Amino acid sequence: MTNIPTRLWELTLASQLLILGALAFAFYFANAAMKNYRLYIALGPGGVNYGIRGWLFNWLIWPVASTDLCSTEMYDDPKARKEYGEYGCRSFLREDNEKGEGLRLRGKPRLNVPEFAAPQRQYPGTGNDGDFSEQQHEYFHHLAQLNPDLLRVATSGLEKRGPALFTASNVHAPEPVDGHTKGEIGHFHLLDSDDDSGCVPDGSGHVTLSLEDAKEVIAKGWGQRHMMSGRLGAKIVGKGFVLVYAPQDKEELEVIKRIFKAGAAYMASGREIKV
Repeated sequence: MTNIPTRLWELTLASQLLILGALAFAFYFANAAMKNYRLYIALGPGGVNYGIRGWLFNWLIWPVASTDLCSTEMYDDPKARKEYGEYGCRSFLREDNEKGEGLRLRGKPRLNVPEFAAPQRQYPGTGNDGDFSEQQHEYFHHLAQLNPDLLRVATSGLEKRGPALFTASNVHAPEPVDGHTKGEIGHFHLLDSDDDSGCVPDGSGHVTLSLEDAKEVIAKGWGQRHMMSGRLGAKIVGKGFVLVYAPQDKEELEVIKRIFKAGAAYMASGREIKV
């Protein structure tokens, strides 16, 4: 009967190296997973479970998520343009400009965004530190007050907290995005503070745009696609669902307002949005 080694030093050198290598890999993987989980928690709650289940959910959907989030090729795809029709192929950013001009170049490096689909946020500490949060949300209320038949403000259904801009209940978004976000046009992100004050703003946000405007925002450096934009048959969010970076100054804030107004015009099926 063959004796089976019961101690590490009784194994062959090759077996010892194999076991030590497996242990080293397990330690490395566990350490990397812990760092990734801590980063996920640092992004704050929003959308999915704020804990281990939400973190695992992000890994489960990773195989179907998009990772090339700054590419605009999908917006020129003839099949996509046919699917999104007249409103999807219009540029509400250009139509709203007297000279028919799009956005200016942002002229800064893109902000770092961790590769999580939910929540999709900027890295902690790269936001606007709350300088413009009040003005951002005031703009939502301003648009809703001037356009009561088209727009309203309510708690974000995507974030599950914080105010968001919606279409009015009797206003339908154009196909195929009608129903994707239950009328939610866009929202800005909130993070939990370290004290008892509740939430502090991140400053970035999400908005659904036409294909043309999504292309413009990404190409000019103002944002990037969501990891699930147009994925799974666009049953979750449409191809024009983009992350908009936090404004760093008042001039950038005005650009962000312009982007969200374009999103409102698109989701209201081209109706005029007063400002």
